[in-house]
Amino acid sequence: MQNCNRMWIAGVVFAAAFFCSYCHAGTVRHDRSPLLHALLATSPVFDSVALVEGQNNSYGYNGSGTLIAPDVVLTAAHIVDEAVSLDVTIDGTTYSADMWGPFPKWQPNNPFGLIMGYDIGLIHLDTPVADITPATRYQGKDERGQVAVFAGYGSTGTGLTGELRYDGVKRVGLNTIDTFFLGNSDTSRIFLADFDNPLRPSDSLLGSPDPLGLEYLIASGDSGGPVFLATDSGLKVAGVHSFGFGLDFISDSDYGDITGHTRVTIFNDWINAVLQAFETLPAGSMASDFPLEESLPGFVRRTRTVPEPTTLLLAAFGAALILRQKRRHA
Repeated sequence: MQNCNRMWIAGVVFAAAFFCSYCHAGTVRHDRSPLLHALLATSPVFDSVALVEGQNNSYGYNGSGTLIAPDVVLTAAHIVDEAVSLDVTIDGTTYSADMWGPFPKWQPNNPFGLIMGYDIGLIHLDTPVADITPATRYQGKDERGQVAVFAGYGSTGTGLTGELRYDGVKRVGLNTIDTFFLGNSDTSRIFLADFDNPLRPSDSLLGSPDPLGLEYLIASGDSGGPVFLATDSGLKVAGVHSFGFGLDFISDSDYGDITGHTRVTIFNDWINAVLQAFETLPAGSMASDFPLEESLPGFVRRTRTVPEPTTLLLAAFGAALILRQKRRHA
């Protein structure tokens, strides 16, 4: 029965991938105050969580990220893939990005792009961040079943109302990593979590139907933000917020909705290679004669010009809708 459920979920997600759009999510339990989640986010342990503000050729948007080196922010590929400029705010200070890029296999125009599991990217800042300890990355492959901390600058609302408003406030909450998607602990590039309903256990499609005390689902604006796991040496970044889908025809991440997160441990070798390349960049690496394409394939400079973005499709397959976790603004 468990295998049948997984196959059904995979089928729904694959079909829904044809209808990608920006996400509306970011909800908390209806019987808990959203202030708790904002208050928890003020802990210094979450100082590395970043607000990412981007601009492409048509509109501005907000996302999230995590400082993983003094001048490098981990985020989602769909946050950087069309950007012409990026600003990153960490602990109240805003920094400009001078280079950024997605994982090389990311395919932004592929309707299955999100669920292929390559939604991960890196941002290089033109000025190192001082006085903030970068987050460290998770190395294990045992994420399934663990209680995780979701963080980011997404919208707020409850499981009953869905997302209501965006206010640019950093929040954290808890959720259980229910399962890997399309693979096992060694091969899957995505793990999934759902929003358990304390009033109706049947809303839960994955894992246990019992919600955590501070159960939380990521919001529009949370794209690229971190999933932290507790280890003996502290919290480590195990995932990057990627997508979500609902089973009720409404893209608001109410109770029962499911989110997907790119597994950092699968991409640590690539991240290490990019960090090493950043470290070896010569002085004045923004100069036009520097062969960026050879050292950092897929990465672009701040002066990049991009084509008009692909028109986003918004529709539903049955009761499912798959969504990005990036928030557009005027």
